Amino acid sequence: MRYTRFSLNGKINNSEKQIINSQCKLFQITGKKNSKIRIIAAFIFAAAIVFQITFIISNSLKNSENSDEQSGYYVKIVVEKIMHLDYDLQSESFLGQINHVIRKAAHFSEYALLSVFVFMFFYIVCFEKKFCFFASSGTAFVVGCIDEFVQLFSPGRACRFTDVLIDTAGGFFAGAALIAIIKIMFKIKRRYS
Repeated sequence: MRYTRFSLNGKINNSEKQIINSQCKLFQITGKKNSKIRIIAAFIFAAAIVFQITFIISNSLKNSENSDEQSGYYVKIVVEKIMHLDYDLQSESFLGQINHVIRKAAHFSEYALLSVFVFMFFYIVCFEKKFCFFASSGTAFVVGCIDEFVQLFSPGRACRFTDVLIDTAGGFFAGAALIAIIKIMFKIKRRYS
């Protein structure tokens, strides 16, 4: 039994079918046993998507004091363990800059991880890479907008479009990285097969 990936334009010629079928073979998507594995993997990635979105929104529901406390913990780790500086001797402006970088890096990485889950879910279901890329980047943008909107209702928090752009950049980066990894895997597979 052979599976084909869904095309964005709906038209697939014979050479594209061969490429698509070889891509599905990469993940061994043939036979009953592997179909079950694919279904289980799709459910795992779907659950990971729900978990990640819940984690992101739950962070947005925290008031500014709880959010500052959480990021302050990581600021202290960065200053003392990574930069090897005495936390108590640092100026408020320096700690504020470190806090800002950590918060933006958290936005980027949370949405990059979400995009990995979305990309892999659709890839396992046998959609083409281009669709997976746009779905994962689009999900990062939409969830980022919802995330910032929710922050309007959290005391002391604000909605920032720059955060949505950082979120989307994380999703875009993760999708592009996955496409590059998949292409490299196919080149290696072709070279040794």
